[in-house]
Amino acid sequence: MTLVGISTSVLFILSVLFSLYTLHPLRKALDMIEEVTRDIIHDLNTPLMSLMVNLKMIAKKYEGEEIKRAQMALKQINSLRENLRPLLAKVELRRDKVNLGEIVSQEVESLKALYPDIEVRAKLRPVEVVADRDAVRRVVENLIGNAFKHNVPGGWVKVKLTQTLFVVENSSPPLKNPSRVFERHYRESQRGMGLGLSIAKKLAREMGWDISVRYEGGVFRAEVTLK
Repeated sequence: MTLVGISTSVLFILSVLFSLYTLHPLRKALDMIEEVTRDIIHDLNTPLMSLMVNLKMIAKKYEGEEIKRAQMALKQINSLRENLRPLLAKVELRRDKVNLGEIVSQEVESLKALYPDIEVRAKLRPVEVVADRDAVRRVVENLIGNAFKHNVPGGWVKVKLTQTLFVVENSSPPLKNPSRVFERHYRESQRGMGLGLSIAKKLAREMGWDISVRYEGGVFRAEVTLK
């Protein structure tokens, strides 16, 4: 090996070692974040369950928009907690017979109440799939929730479900990088944590479903091919 070759090899090794050295604090910080997140999820379990049970009892005695809003807020907190689970550890998926049409319909109705100014058009067929019930719910909640949250004033949401396709479309503000929406922590705005679509893609693929998104002319479309 020539002197130039040796020098090049040494420089390469040094650059790799330097990269590993500089990345070590980042890895340590990420490990700490994951550890804290696990602790938060664990600590949230008991108070969340208590709140949900008590709020359900209150709702039986009292009616009103305040109770509904409190239930929706609690549902969103619980959804965030559930969303973090598959990011921190591999989830063992079960295979159950799941009424997908019912889950989609429930989520649409729930969000219609929370976003009354958004026009909703749903075309749903009764569809059953063999998949993990919790994972299916996470995918549905994240895709439909994303359509409502990242919309425009006086906007609309379309949801379509057939035996082979689950499609969510919505009027959308301009997107700078539509191809990056599946990246963890990527956000087009300051709202949210940039986790929903990343989790939806991860779980959908683990269930053998294909998932894709497209943005064109102010319309955002998420499409899941059911298998």
